[in-house]
Amino acid sequence: MEITSIRIFLNRNGEDSKVKGVAHMVMNNAIVMRRIHIVEDDNNPGVLHVVYPVYHLKAVPAMAEDDKGYRRCYYASDPENRERFNAAVLDAYNQVLADPEHNTVHLGPEDTPEIPFKVTDATIYPHLNDPTSNTLAKVNVELDNQLWLRGMFLMKRDDGTMFLRMPVRTNADGRRVNLYHPRTQAARDMLTDAVLPLYEAAVEAAEAEADADAVPDTDTLEDDGKIPT
Repeated sequence: MEITSIRIFLNRNGEDSKVKGVAHMVMNNAIVMRRIHIVEDDNNPGVLHVVYPVYHLKAVPAMAEDDKGYRRCYYASDPENRERFNAAVLDAYNQVLADPEHNTVHLGPEDTPEIPFKVTDATIYPHLNDPTSNTLAKVNVELDNQLWLRGMFLMKRDDGTMFLRMPVRTNADGRRVNLYHPRTQAARDMLTDAVLPLYEAAVEAAEAEADADAVPDTDTLEDDGKIPT
């Protein structure tokens, strides 16, 4: 995926803060990645790190200990792309720090239309236990073998149409903000259209597995010598 622009919000709360700024990064002029923090290293003043947002996992008894806690909302698929994303964020931060009047760094033409992307991997968890629920599935997808988006939910409206709900975080002031989201309706439709057939395949697989579990294993039934009537 191409990084088409990065907006930097410098921290105005004093030089003592370890958080130096927050970045919003636009990929393919289609997906906005929000709340990326630029943080100074505790042990090395002047050394900056890029920290991506996380969401809290609801602990359940069956969850392994290592899986409890927090999980990243989005992240690069491999170290090479992670370094590319981090370098772009830090370079944009330095540019805005030198010229705070211009807080958006464009890496391509501003009028570029949404660049098509592909879903190259996905994990879909259908919610089959409650057919009356508007929540159909939890959705994680990988785009272009480069970027994972996690924590979406496929929802159904009252008219039967479906849409993707993005993960949100509640700020200290009570406002709820998306941690990433499609930038335009065209990008939203592109993402939803890519997920729907994957959801349908996941439902078919889950229903087939449930049907297989419901069929008794005739090899283990004892023969009582009676003729069935």
